[in-house]
Amino acid sequence: MDLHLAHLLSFPNTAVETCHHCEDSVIIKVTFLNTGIYCPHCDRFTEDINQVRPILVRDLPAFGKKVYLEVARRQFKWEHPIYALSIISHQAMRV
Repeated sequence: MDLHLAHLLSFPNTAVETCHHCEDSVIIKVTFLNTGIYCPHCDRFTEDINQVRPILVRDLPAFGKKVYLEVARRQFKWEHPIYALSIISHQAMRV
């Protein structure tokens, strides 16, 4: 972990895992320190990860080289209480 790069990037709840220097580019791998997220709809906290997909994001160039950030895009899963209630009430109306 490179503390200088983490300080320069200054992303909240992240850490720089690795930094690869290529001929014309730099790839910085960033990991998240928080284990879960809060739902923007119901404010419940979840740590249940559905899938993790790494993505490569191009950042501003530095020192004449292209800079890429490799970030693990996390998608979380949980049953939203509003949707669960609407499904239950819809099924009760059918019967």
